[in-house]
Amino acid sequence: MISWQIFSQSVLRVFNNLGPAIRVSLVPYLIAVVAIGVLIGSSVMALMQAGSDPVAMQAAFANNFPWLQFILCFVVGIVCFTWTAVAWHRYILLDETPGWLPPFKGGRIWAYILRTLLIALIMIPVALVSVIVLGLVGGLIGGGIGQANQALGVGVAFVFVLVAYVIIIVVAYRLYASLPGAAIDNGAGIGDGWRATAGTWGTMLMLAIITLVISLV
Repeated sequence: MISWQIFSQSVLRVFNNLGPAIRVSLVPYLIAVVAIGVLIGSSVMALMQAGSDPVAMQAAFANNFPWLQFILCFVVGIVCFTWTAVAWHRYILLDETPGWLPPFKGGRIWAYILRTLLIALIMIPVALVSVIVLGLVGGLIGGGIGQANQALGVGVAFVFVLVAYVIIIVVAYRLYASLPGAAIDNGAGIGDGWRATAGTWGTMLMLAIITLVISLV
């Protein structure tokens, strides 16, 4: 089954290249952890000093929540994660063997982030339509069945929710196919990735189901 081969090869690719996988991720992740600790560590300590008094904790949270530091932590985390992703793609596709400090390809990292944001914007209406339509249908059918058998009605509604989730994952997988192109700058865009995965709905569907099952396990 092609979908299982894709999933297993993705996992094995990491374990068979464990050394490079550690090298492309260790330093960026450490930078992210240190940055988060430095930026919001003092604010967390201030909240902890409020003790177990819920009123004092609420006041400390409202008055001392580190909005700027939180935003900076989010940005640093995104950059470090993307740094790792770009370095990994370039290692796998271009055979760029990383050192303990993977090359910081600023242009590729920025392109990867922008493409990820664009995919997220595309996925928002897809997710909303899937969840709303299937949620309403599942709710109506499940509600009707639930009048006779409540457990069965809930189960039917839950199945529709899972179907919505699978549809979202299938569409996302086809869009994600363009991300490696952003990492290696091969000129391919989101549309190219979508067209390259045309006719793979069955494979993507099974891959989404495998991902769902593994996630639940």
